[in-house]
Amino acid sequence: MDTLTLLLLEVLLGLLGLYVLRRQSPLSLPALAVGTTILVASFYPFATLFIEPRSWRNLKDLSEEAHLTSLQNYVAFTAGLVFAIVALGLLWPRSLRTPDVPPTAARRVRFRDAFVSWGCLVFGAGLYLEYIRRVGLSTLMSTHDFAEKYLASEGMGALLIGLNVMILACLWAEAGQVGKLTRWVFRAVAAGIVVWALFFIAVRTYAVAIALGYVAVYCRDRRFRVQDVRLRLVALMLLGLLTMEGFAILRSSWNSTGDLGSAVELASRSDTDVLLGGVVGGSEFSHPYLTMAEVAQFEEPGALWGSSYVDAVLAFVPLALWPDRPETLAQGFVREYYPSMADRGGGSAFSFVGEAWLNFGNIVGPLLAGIALGLFAVICQGRSLRIPHGWTARVLPYMGFLVLIFHRSQLQATFKQAVSVFLPAVGLALAAEVLWRVFLLPRREREGPRRSVQPLAPRRVQTEAP
Repeated sequence: MDTLTLLLLEVLLGLLGLYVLRRQSPLSLPALAVGTTILVASFYPFATLFIEPRSWRNLKDLSEEAHLTSLQNYVAFTAGLVFAIVALGLLWPRSLRTPDVPPTAARRVRFRDAFVSWGCLVFGAGLYLEYIRRVGLSTLMSTHDFAEKYLASEGMGALLIGLNVMILACLWAEAGQVGKLTRWVFRAVAAGIVVWALFFIAVRTYAVAIALGYVAVYCRDRRFRVQDVRLRLVALMLLGLLTMEGFAILRSSWNSTGDLGSAVELASRSDTDVLLGGVVGGSEFSHPYLTMAEVAQFEEPGALWGSSYVDAVLAFVPLALWPDRPETLAQGFVREYYPSMADRGGGSAFSFVGEAWLNFGNIVGPLLAGIALGLFAVICQGRSLRIPHGWTARVLPYMGFLVLIFHRSQLQATFKQAVSVFLPAVGLALAAEVLWRVFLLPRREREGPRRSVQPLAPRRVQTEAP
């Protein structure tokens, strides 16, 4: 099949998935998975029908067959994803019912939400402050040499994850039922993290995680559904994406000129085709697709036999204990195909679909990966609907960020981040439960209802008639 036919098939499959999810929030896990897949699969091949791409990637080495293979495997992934959503929707209708506004929680739940939020904030801040101390504030805030920042952070993932734990604390407080003052304190912390991420360390992903989580809670509380989305909102979202990509180009010009005014002037004097080509070739939505194409060009399908999924568990072993720990697919990919970047300490994202292709073969691997993701997303979403004050419902806003970026990652990195971030929250939630039951639960409730003893009725004394 040619590119246009595959693109049409991709869009039709995606629209089918969104139709099945029409009563769900547009930021629910299944809807996010479908929407992100449509963007990643169709953005680059559609845009390059009209625009010549410009990128640091090895575009000239990619054949037309490699591009078609990449698109075919994304269509297979979408087919598996939509199949899992439709199948679970038919077999388990409650998993896709309209989400309700969570009822008022019991005092125990309100105590747990406040305890976990504050605990994650303190714990995450402690880790991240130690990370800043070790890396150095000047290195961390450098926007000219990201490789230096990457090398300085090597082996300190346990400390770097502290900022993600702080983000989870803010989203847990927003999704939970805490006091009004506590909620606004955490909103202020979230705003501070966004400013720090965008204007000091130049890492957009932290800001995206916070924004996505807060919007997800907003949609849940107001029962905003996929079928409520209008064309104006879609246009506004696309404008926001283009603005973000334009900001990335402006930032690179700023780094090269050293002055914001010069960067703006340089961008204004650039040819429109060059700017658009840079947006297409350098977009975050293009990287996973291009990685899949490069993997299809130079590697053998099914060559890993599932080994990268086993390495996802081994990723938890610290480098200090195992210096020769297996490298990630992204590290091997950069070392093999972009050696100059690897020499100076640079890194690259990977492709979730490309990883499935390497593990289980052409078409079959991405199809199975799509089914697995669809099952996971629907089961988590359904559990949050059935237990609106459970742990799954509280971590769901942060989970949406992991689903949003999973295409440009691999299972090892996503699984490691999820466990590292959620484990402190689960531990604090268990501690809150123990504290409540042992110290804070009223004594009469702790001992259980007492059996009431009814007084014996007075015995009647029968007397003989005179």
